[in-house]
Amino acid sequence: MSDNKGTTLGIIALIIALTGVGLFAYDFFFAPKPGATGNPNTSSEIYNCTSSIEVQNALASIGSGKGTILITEDISISETIEINGGGEYIIQGVDSITIEITWVGTAINITNVSSCILKDFIIDGSAINDYGTPMISINEIHNNPVLVRNVDFEGDSINEAYGLDFYSNNVIIEGCVFNYLRTGAYSYSADNCRFIQNTVTNSYDALYFVGTDSSTIDSNVVNTTTRGIMLGANSFGTTVVNNIVRYVGYSGIRLFYADWTVITGNSIIYSIGGGSNLAGIALDGGDNCTVSDNFIGMIDSGSSGAGISLSNYADYNTVYGNYLLNNFDGIVPGTGSGNVFYDNQITP
Repeated sequence: MSDNKGTTLGIIALIIALTGVGLFAYDFFFAPKPGATGNPNTSSEIYNCTSSIEVQNALASIGSGKGTILITEDISISETIEINGGGEYIIQGVDSITIEITWVGTAINITNVSSCILKDFIIDGSAINDYGTPMISINEIHNNPVLVRNVDFEGDSINEAYGLDFYSNNVIIEGCVFNYLRTGAYSYSADNCRFIQNTVTNSYDALYFVGTDSSTIDSNVVNTTTRGIMLGANSFGTTVVNNIVRYVGYSGIRLFYADWTVITGNSIIYSIGGGSNLAGIALDGGDNCTVSDNFIGMIDSGSSGAGISLSNYADYNTVYGNYLLNNFDGIVPGTGSGNVFYDNQITP
């Protein structure tokens, strides 16, 4: 019995090793769980769709069961597709198809699922000219998992649309592209979320989390945005690690009263605008944070710009092991209480 168990575990370990953290891993985590909504005994159906109406009909057919919707050619959307039947859904593009939003509104709204995966398509929101309208919105009422993977969000130079916003826990955004948007991804009161291996370009805000706890922002690339990664009030315990932020107009990573944040291993380079608000990493009231082992270079508007800046209301933070190169100011420590600085290398 123990030999069989060992063999089974070995096979599982081999599969995981061969597939990495790709679809197999996510399908495993998104499998039905005790107490989850939906019917775990319903077999999964596949629906090939060539229009938004067919997608809506497929969602209705799946209901509280489980199914995969394959969008096999470009489609246009003139009203919101509601995903609210309580089932397990995969919506997948085939051969990089484009979903074009032809009205000023949200394409996909996720509110009631046992699990949901959106992946492998381009979504064109260039018609959205209303500030803050998301292409995809997630507010899953049970905090069940939602994965958005390998989706290309495209706005236009007006920069009014959001790529997506989310208001529920356990959202994973992985391997996506956000281009020409007001904000790539915005969250409010969404905990235990992950924003990993995404690219945000030519936008105002790359990422803005507010009231979002215990989340991870890992291995993203932010390029040519007005502001970089922003953590707003009451965002506690988030990890910001291994991101590259370059050519931003204001701060690369900025905290507004976001306590217990860990910021480590990031590279922030070449910010040249923003005046007094310019900093590679700025703690505006963040307490008990750790800022370590980051590279920050060429933060300089000609009259200001700090590699790392703490406001007078940032207390009990630890800043160490950072390499600061060619910034107008190295570290602006503020007058907060209990802050500790050591082993930072500052090169003019």
